[in-house]
Amino acid sequence: MDMLTMENSLTIAIALLVVYIVHKVFTRQVVPPPPPPQPKPEVPKVQPKYFTLDELRTFNGENGQPIYLAIKGQVYDVSEKEDFYGPGGGYHLFAGREAGRALAKMSFEAADLDNTDVTDLNFMEKEVLNDWIVKFRDLNAYPQVGRVLEERDMTREELAKYTTLPIYVALRGVIYDVTIGGIEHYGPNGGYKLFAGNDASRALALMSFDAIHLENPHIDDLTETQDKTLSDWEAKFKTKYGVVGKLLD
Repeated sequence: MDMLTMENSLTIAIALLVVYIVHKVFTRQVVPPPPPPQPKPEVPKVQPKYFTLDELRTFNGENGQPIYLAIKGQVYDVSEKEDFYGPGGGYHLFAGREAGRALAKMSFEAADLDNTDVTDLNFMEKEVLNDWIVKFRDLNAYPQVGRVLEERDMTREELAKYTTLPIYVALRGVIYDVTIGGIEHYGPNGGYKLFAGNDASRALALMSFDAIHLENPHIDDLTETQDKTLSDWEAKFKTKYGVVGKLLD
């Protein structure tokens, strides 16, 4: 092949390469940008409510129900861990229960599953229980959907213990759990914290924070106006808070 022929061949090859490049540039398929990520649908927020132990038992994952489990009165929605707490799961026996005692003792015995008392746990069992609370509340961050309403009558001495969680206040001989919707008022930092764990009948009737009205809460000498004030408070408590039981003295 002579020099001229080689030059012609090289010229043709370059021309073809240019044509190819131009073709690729101008006929390149335009790839549309990916669609923006769709926002996750908001999960409807459950309004916290009170559950009696019998009501809680129905939330065990059966018959299409969500799975709720309570620890020291706080009710958690653990439906996302259906493989653990749902029917057939290894921890299904705890579903629909106040399971604090059973979890603390790591017990599947009916005597512990049906017993909500955690006051007699030993040191190690209390530590285990606290670990479960941290796991549910902080690590897994299960939705908190309410509190267990343990129905019982009690004396004023017993009532005095309930100033944090749960928080009880008595009016006209009836004990109310004011934890849900009332903790900001009756909790340790609330404006009505002095009423927590007390019969607040006289104090609320008189709108008084004087300790003497909590120590001696009789209401037999109220004026008509004061009695009306107390009745208004009582109506509010009845519609907003759960009834624990009766005040025995």
